[in-house]
Amino acid sequence: MKEHKKAKIERILLLVIPIIVGAIFVVSLKVGCDNGSLEINNMDGLETIKLIIGIWATLLGFSITAESILLTIRGGDFTSLFIKAGHLNTVLFSYTLTNLSMLICIIIFIPIILLKYWGNGVFLLFAFCTICSFVYLFFSIYYFFMMIGISRR
Repeated sequence: MKEHKKAKIERILLLVIPIIVGAIFVVSLKVGCDNGSLEINNMDGLETIKLIIGIWATLLGFSITAESILLTIRGGDFTSLFIKAGHLNTVLFSYTLTNLSMLICIIIFIPIILLKYWGNGVFLLFAFCTICSFVYLFFSIYYFFMMIGISRR
């Protein structure tokens, strides 16, 4: 029961930490915008969004592939070690959060590109989404290296 509670807390943290980090980052950016030290209107934000959407889409493809492989290799020595360590469901949860965050970001920003809308609100939303998605990705990479470490035991 203790392991189950620990895994549940870990999954809640996996969900919440990127949102908190993104919010803190956006609040600091908002302060910079309000102070005039950051001029949003001079940025070519739509081109930046296009670039990041390409990165999100590529990473989403790799992440979905990685999660699919993890789901299909159950029963092997590698996954048996991971299941014994109690990490497989947490890893799959982390990859699912990463995939969802990047998919949601792509869905949000494609219409913004099509409408050619840029402003402070879009900039702050974009900054929030970018930070959140990359923190989720960081956790997925962390679990990837953890899987490598467990497999070498």
